Amino acid sequence: MKYIFSTVAILITLSINCFSQKRDKENYEELKFLVGQSVLNLQFDYQGMTVGEKPEQLYIEEKRDTKNSRAEGSGNKWEHDWEFNKNEDFPRRFTVLFNKHLAKKNLVVGKDSNAIYTLTVKTLRIEPGFHTGTLASSPALADLEFIFTKTDEPEKVLCKLRIKGVEGSAGFASFDAGMRMQECYAKAGKILASYIMDNAYKK
Repeated sequence: MKYIFSTVAILITLSINCFSQKRDKENYEELKFLVGQSVLNLQFDYQGMTVGEKPEQLYIEEKRDTKNSRAEGSGNKWEHDWEFNKNEDFPRRFTVLFNKHLAKKNLVVGKDSNAIYTLTVKTLRIEPGFHTGTLASSPALADLEFIFTKTDEPEKVLCKLRIKGVEGSAGFASFDAGMRMQECYAKAGKILASYIMDNAYKK
């Protein structure tokens, strides 16, 4: 298994360089097992992730308690929205952009335990960012791993890619941290799809 690590802090292009500055035939062949496949089982893993520099659970507890102290129940609602983003919105945005950019190859991702291969999107770190309506605003950022395994042999890792600093902003909706973070996953789906297009199907 090859381990491809990106040191790019802020991703601007959708090129192969987002994942690796070293390109060779061996790396190109790493995703060849996807050729001929029509569906990838998709799952998301948030275990052990940090929010900024804090463990996720600590971040949630502090944020929830602070909001509840200001307005009763608001922190609980915020926590519910946080989990909804993770379980519904992030996967949805990733899926839409990934599938759109690989439509020509008839390869899609989705929840399908019958698929031969599984793609796990693991969040290592996420930074919600902030939006003030001025240049002082900061986009959301996400560090992610994409882990490809055989569905019936999850311990057998076929390929692992890591990407750092995927930016997320949402235009006029950027005041909403959830929307900013969703855009990180949308962009990540697009970047990964482009990488697969350039590598798995490269002749």
